Amino acid sequence: MNNCILEAANISLKARKGVMRKNNKKKKKPWFTPDLHEMKTSLDYLSKQLAFRPFDNQLRHKCFCLSKQYNKLRKERRRNHFKDIVNKMKNLSTKNPKQFWEIVNTLKFCDSEKEEIPITPSVLLDHFKELNKVSGEKSLINDYFKNCLNTTIIPNGTDIND
Repeated sequence: MNNCILEAANISLKARKGVMRKNNKKKKKPWFTPDLHEMKTSLDYLSKQLAFRPFDNQLRHKCFCLSKQYNKLRKERRRNHFKDIVNKMKNLSTKNPKQFWEIVNTLKFCDSEKEEIPITPSVLLDHFKELNKVSGEKSLINDYFKNCLNTTIIPNGTDIND
């Protein structure tokens, strides 16, 4: 009986061929330490509790204080991590170029799905030509304000900007 159940389970639960699953794991951030992870877990728990009891002022205060503390610590760790990388790069640029470029390559984004389409020079030129043009509506507004400035009486001894 046992063999019969195991055989049926193996047949029905067999992995399908040709079906590839995406690896949706996020890349671990080097500055995200276990204490930050623990703080994030606590914050998530408090946030869920707050969702069930939104009018509990003590819980709200505790949640917001922890959130502020978590964000402050996370940003500080991230900032310090990148400062350390910059300092390493400064030291290695002349002493050990190979390690320098290894660090630079680790900083590159590895997202192959987001391939950027290069902007052609003609598109760039058209964009900057359009930036300097004044449309019909804008020229009417400019004329209106110039007219207002010309008709405004400014007392002697005062600046127009006053």
